[in-house]
Amino acid sequence: MAKKQRKFSFKPEKIITPVGALWWCFVQGDGRDQSEAEDGSKMQKLASIRFKTDSPECIALKKQIDAAWDRFKAENTGILKKGDVPKSLGYKVITNEEKEDTDETGFFFKTNSFFPNGKPNNIGLFDKKGNPLDLDEDTFIGNGSMGKIHGTIDAYEFKNSYGMTIYLKGIQIGKLIKSTSGDISGDLSDMSDMFSDEDDEDYSTPNTMDDDDIPF
Repeated sequence: MAKKQRKFSFKPEKIITPVGALWWCFVQGDGRDQSEAEDGSKMQKLASIRFKTDSPECIALKKQIDAAWDRFKAENTGILKKGDVPKSLGYKVITNEEKEDTDETGFFFKTNSFFPNGKPNNIGLFDKKGNPLDLDEDTFIGNGSMGKIHGTIDAYEFKNSYGMTIYLKGIQIGKLIKSTSGDISGDLSDMSDMFSDEDDEDYSTPNTMDDDDIPF
């Protein structure tokens, strides 16, 4: 499949989170089907990390992503209208079961599960010292595990709207809470807008260009 021509100019940049609470990590096997039909047509690897919204760690991450959006706006004045706001920036305040805002903010990373040639896109898993971490096929990263996520910030276009996506490169785990369920726990539906609204089907994302490029 030919690489989709991007309508904008933007150089992706590396992002490494501080240590935080890992959540919704679907990085083993084929990942998670993000297609509405649930037919395996949009398999993706997903991971998110949470911080207290008023924490220095959260503020610094949001500042980096917001700066990337400002850079995108400055480089693409010809396609943006005055006052345009991003469709999403890859982070949002976490809500509870009653859909009320909590005191935490989540940052959402994703990537396609396969390269354009069909080869699996394996996500690097490492311990806190940077050594490769080999989890058996029945052990998953449970919600509340502590670690860092490595990725790439890039811009995206979807139906003439623009925003920032954080593409997943790898996870460095300091404290593993093991789960034996591939579904981890809970319902991911309230996070679907963070994980799957971009038009990323037809081009290679920055972290699917070279599966030998490990970020640690």
